[in-house]
Amino acid sequence: MARILSIARRELAAYFGTPVAYIVVIFFLAITSGWFFFVNGFFAEDTASLRGYFSLWPIVFIPLLPAITMRSWAEERRQRTPRAICIS
Repeated sequence: MARILSIARRELAAYFGTPVAYIVVIFFLAITSGWFFFVNGFFAEDTASLRGYFSLWPIVFIPLLPAITMRSWAEERRQRTPRAICIS
């Protein structure tokens, strides 16, 4: 478990060391919030439910997650790291 946490910590530090991470976060929040509040009509409904907001996440993640992981693949290819890592 310590290995996984150290790898996750290193990857997050590398990712948030560049402005790309902040752009992705802002893009995600702007798209989901704009869609939820203005297009989906949150204020027009008479209930305080975030079901519409969270149901939108998979639709936004479909193009966003591959864009995020492309950086990791490019970095691994540049460093010529092995494709399969055995943790034992």
